[in-house]
Amino acid sequence: MGFLVGNCDARFSGTPRDQWAVDFLPYAPDSEVEGVIGYPNPNKGYGYGTWCEFYATETEARARFEFLKTSGVIERVELLHGPRGACVDEWKDA
Repeated sequence: MGFLVGNCDARFSGTPRDQWAVDFLPYAPDSEVEGVIGYPNPNKGYGYGTWCEFYATETEARARFEFLKTSGVIERVELLHGPRGACVDEWKDA
């Protein structure tokens, strides 16, 4: 993954980037996806790409990872750890 970018949502702004992260790619940047994820697409007007959320603990990050896997609107999701974003777990829709 390399160096991680900033959080997609201000709720995560106080979490250090060298902890846990959930990096994911929704199928489409529409209102249905935003409703499931819980906040508007931060990339509107700037193209479409992955979203990243940072968490202080593995428990929080793993809970979000599992939720996104089962949401039905995510193409792929990765659970990352550390300042360089080492992949701990990943899921891709078949």
